[in-house]
Amino acid sequence: MLPSFLAPSYKQYKDDTNSIATWLAITAKQCGYSADLLDSKSTPQRAPASQRLKGKARKQARESGAGPGGATTTNGNDTASKAPKHIIAVRDFISLAEFIVKTTKPRVEVPTSFASLLDRAIVLRQRHNTWWYGRETEEETSDQAISNDSHNYFVGILEKVREVLRPRMKPELLRDSLVRPPGTEGLDDGNLANIFQQLDVEEPSEASLNATTAPSTIQASKQEVQYEAEPLNDLEEVYLALHCLINDLQNIRKFIRQVWAGYKNRSFNLVAASITTNTAIDFARRMEEDFVETFPKEADFGKHMNTLYMVQCLIQGQDPNERDIEGDDMNFGMYDVAEELFFTVYSILQAFSKVVSPRTIPSYKPGHYGTYDASSDRSGKSVREKFLEDKIILLEILPDFSALALAKGHLLGEDEMTRGIRDMIYSNKISLGLIFATRIFLDVHHIMRQDISRGFEDLCLDANWITATLNKNFDFHQSLRIQNWPRHNDEGLKQILGFIDIWVKGDSVKDLMIRMKVSNLICFLPA
Repeated sequence: MLPSFLAPSYKQYKDDTNSIATWLAITAKQCGYSADLLDSKSTPQRAPASQRLKGKARKQARESGAGPGGATTTNGNDTASKAPKHIIAVRDFISLAEFIVKTTKPRVEVPTSFASLLDRAIVLRQRHNTWWYGRETEEETSDQAISNDSHNYFVGILEKVREVLRPRMKPELLRDSLVRPPGTEGLDDGNLANIFQQLDVEEPSEASLNATTAPSTIQASKQEVQYEAEPLNDLEEVYLALHCLINDLQNIRKFIRQVWAGYKNRSFNLVAASITTNTAIDFARRMEEDFVETFPKEADFGKHMNTLYMVQCLIQGQDPNERDIEGDDMNFGMYDVAEELFFTVYSILQAFSKVVSPRTIPSYKPGHYGTYDASSDRSGKSVREKFLEDKIILLEILPDFSALALAKGHLLGEDEMTRGIRDMIYSNKISLGLIFATRIFLDVHHIMRQDISRGFEDLCLDANWITATLNKNFDFHQSLRIQNWPRHNDEGLKQILGFIDIWVKGDSVKDLMIRMKVSNLICFLPA
């Protein structure tokens, strides 16, 4: 089982709502609800294309228990995959729940697992609705108003289902725990975590949050038919899924920060911290790919970054184009919100993407925006100073990452940030994975501060240890007179020394940039 911070919350929510629909449908049918009413919303499964086997292949398939077309048969146990899929309309959730409660023979007791799934789905929807509440303004479009009403409608349906089923719940589940968030109270603070804390919602129990399986009723009947909850329109689902994705990435970010705090305190070594970080970023990239696979027309995360930021500006009553001081990079009254949305990092990457190309890597003139002081206390800086610090760090290093990204076959290995920058250079699009990796890169700097060079120092120490060990080995081999260790066996070990000379002791990035004839960009102003 994945750690909680690696469990994609949108997928969990979809599984929860489908399990809710399934339990309601199957339980209602067991209580005598007309199957025709459910079957009228069926989605028939498309018959697979015929793949009739011939000759020897057909004989082998018959002997192994496969059917005439090559599909393995298991005495009917594979019927689940062929079962018709039925879509349960959201508006029918309440009528199904009411039918179940009115039925006394058999009398149905609501399983704890079902109540947990219901609570978890309600809480997630409430949080999302509260986050989008600010869209109800005078400037709101009709489409936006309809979308918001639909979100509230769906939460209301789930809450009503829970209220209807209360008489059949166990005593420990009879608590007034889930009520509608009270509008815009508590939205003055732009921080997303603080926004969530203001919800008038009692969180589900630990068992509820960890619920991963559907009630036994569903498991027993899943071979007969598949049920799913009616999906909302695309716009609603896109921003619900995106909101979940942003929060999932923030949870991963918190974990990575803990890893590097452990490295700073020498609880972890460099290898453990680095591999863990790159693996987490890779996992975040795969979550992004899942989002795009689900919503193939919504792969423009730059558009989404701007939309999310604009929504929060409306909630706060702020003009995103307002500048307290001429020359400011953004409305710093919205800095905390922009940070939680990864918007500050996105804005710097967006500006850099406009001047970098497969044939041109801009260089940053050191000191143009000031000097980064790693020994200074970041916690005591203003938001304007924090943004400037991030800008200096990134503008000094992004050209180096670009050179590595364009090296093409000259790298021994590749990290997720380098891969993301290459995609940005060639496609001129900024992926959410790159935004996240860049945010982690800055987090590591903020955690390590003046100790940021320790990673390179540890790398050099290990390289020197490897070099000394191999040289002693070569000295020993000089006088070695055995037949089972020919001299050419040392060539592979000598290649390791060559790699160390190039990638650790030498400045390979500088050599790459010289070969690529990097242009000289003196002035660089993020949008």
